[in-house]
Amino acid sequence: MMRQDGKILTLNAGSSSIKFALFSIARGALCEAPIVRGEIASIAAAPVITLTFGAETTKRPAAN
Repeated sequence: MMRQDGKILTLNAGSSSIKFALFSIARGALCEAPIVRGEIASIAAAPVITLTFGAETTKRPAAN
């Protein structure tokens, strides 16, 4: 029997940022809203990480 639950991580890498989202799969269906989403922007200059969990967003400088 095939597993019906799990997670899918999506990645989008550009020239100066990386965006990602983590989705849940329940009973074989992909949930529309991500568990978490975010990005690392300004990779070449001063990287900044933004994470969003539901309605709460956190933004801070990335560690070098």
